[in-house]
Amino acid sequence: MRAATGSLRVTERSRHTRFLTSALGIVQTVDGWAGLTARVPDERLGTHHTLLVIVEQRDPWMAERVPSATLVLDGERELPGR
Repeated sequence: MRAATGSLRVTERSRHTRFLTSALGIVQTVDGWAGLTARVPDERLGTHHTLLVIVEQRDPWMAERVPSATLVLDGERELPGR
């Protein structure tokens, strides 16, 4: 296994960049689903956070079964997205 390469940018609807990192972990995939871990800097505190990103082609928890992205910060705070 190898770590992912590239960068990850998470942007809010206001177009404000929430996270930007190139410290990516392993990408795991199966049909219609992908997961990625990353370390994101917190410049205010001078530390890093762990980030788990889950992308689903057809989210089974949504009635419309639409694509979704779920971000979990430090293993506890979920940030839903699309």
